[in-house]
Amino acid sequence: MTQPSTPATGSANRNAPNVRFGRNARMYVALDDGSGQEPAFNTQNGTWAYFCATSQLEIGGQKGSETVNNFCTGGNDVDVNDGSETNTLTTGDATWAEDDSAITMLERAYETDARVWYRIYPLGLGDGKPVYRGLLEVKEWKLTIPSKGLIKMTNGLTPLGKPEKGTVDAQGVFTKTDFDAPATRPQSINGGALVDNVAVNLPALAANQEANYTLTSTAAGDLTVVTAGSSASRTVSIVDSTGAVKATGTDGATYAAAPAATYTVRVSGAQASTGGNVTADFATA
Repeated sequence: MTQPSTPATGSANRNAPNVRFGRNARMYVALDDGSGQEPAFNTQNGTWAYFCATSQLEIGGQKGSETVNNFCTGGNDVDVNDGSETNTLTTGDATWAEDDSAITMLERAYETDARVWYRIYPLGLGDGKPVYRGLLEVKEWKLTIPSKGLIKMTNGLTPLGKPEKGTVDAQGVFTKTDFDAPATRPQSINGGALVDNVAVNLPALAANQEANYTLTSTAAGDLTVVTAGSSASRTVSIVDSTGAVKATGTDGATYAAAPAATYTVRVSGAQASTGGNVTADFATA
């Protein structure tokens, strides 16, 4: 009988599963200022607060379905996608402290009906590491105060839409992960160049189709690009010469303190849209 072979020295973990541990995970929250634009990621000035009190993080979504039973299915029940999706974000039990910045933000959001930005880093902070981000509403705020033990807080956090997955660079700038297969994307449209404070035509776009514009700033300053007149919301991204997304947003984006350079402005959307216009405000000599 053939005997099992002994792995060579140093190869014992060759077939080990690819696993990740959650102990390095981080969740940060920031109050929305009403603009709908994510604030620049900065943990030093109090804009973003580390939510360290929670014992567990859960984030995800579930697509809805409807059961169909007809002659085409041979009388069998078949579940089909009904186009709906339920997104969830839970933080497990959170220990309460009156001076915890993140807990104070969530309580303030509950009291004022403000929205909250969140970022969840499954593998911790670091250049190129994955991150999930999005907006949420605080639907519940509750303290559990036992006669013995720690005070706990429960938050009913309701994500507003699907969380975006991406990566961040060393400065915390977010780049969205593109899940679309290149072969299925409609051909990109060359929209030409953007001139400072001059509206340029935005053509009608199919779902997931992009219109690309060039923008040349000759002095350091804020770059702001907005769209108007479209029948559906447009995603606007400002991309530098290396391909890194420096700013992105719905119907507009701002890259603060941008160096003088030539950038690409991408305009796209998950839904088809009729045309409109694009206007950029940037520094010129």
